[in-house]
Amino acid sequence: MTTTGTLEGFRGFVEETRFPEDAPPENWQGRSADYLLGETLEAGFQHGNLPLHLMVPELISDEVRRELIDHVPDEFGDQLWFIVDAADRIDIDLQAAVARRFTHHVRLDLPYDGTFVQLDRYAVVAGPHIRVHNKNGIGDDYMGDGNSVDLRTNPNYVLTRLGNRLVRSLDPDQFDSVSGPPTMTSLEEVVPIDDAAADYLLALSFVSQAHLRSSLAEIADFTQAKLEHRQTHGKENDISFAEWREQQSN
Repeated sequence: MTTTGTLEGFRGFVEETRFPEDAPPENWQGRSADYLLGETLEAGFQHGNLPLHLMVPELISDEVRRELIDHVPDEFGDQLWFIVDAADRIDIDLQAAVARRFTHHVRLDLPYDGTFVQLDRYAVVAGPHIRVHNKNGIGDDYMGDGNSVDLRTNPNYVLTRLGNRLVRSLDPDQFDSVSGPPTMTSLEEVVPIDDAAADYLLALSFVSQAHLRSSLAEIADFTQAKLEHRQTHGKENDISFAEWREQQSN
């Protein structure tokens, strides 16, 4: 199969592992949004309380922390697959999008070679500058203290908002309030899919490195290994991120 060291390589891998029946239906963007939203919920709570780990890590037991570190990267890998799948269907250049959003966040115009390793490096630099608006107002990404929060100081909120932003970019009807006050997600303008996808990739990388002792480069390699293993042994015998990492160390 195609190697996953680059976004373009992972795109080829997605094309190879996409089921034939996954040909785009009439509302494929809505379906992709539903899948991605489901994966964000799994990442948040299937293996423990990830939001609590990101907000107040001292309240998490060592056992739960180990479970999150061992398994949440698996869920991030599923999200990576769906993000690249959506980009491939729309023919989005994710490499160009990541470079553009990195420049937007840090005000540095640096070349991006399309590798996950460099994306991880850029995420470390960009993380403190990736902001979303809070309840005090809506405006530019750089609004100043009190009106926005950044990925470093509030990783759970910003990661969640960026994930929801991408879901809404894929399906603008998502998060429309049917009762009660509108949420910040629904009050925002719908962001172009390429911008939303690039920001979320940077955020997944930042959180993986800062809080889960992994990286998007490692997660991409694992996701390929997991799906290759699944094709031979079946989904019920999937390898976990912890098992794969142990194999890599032997």
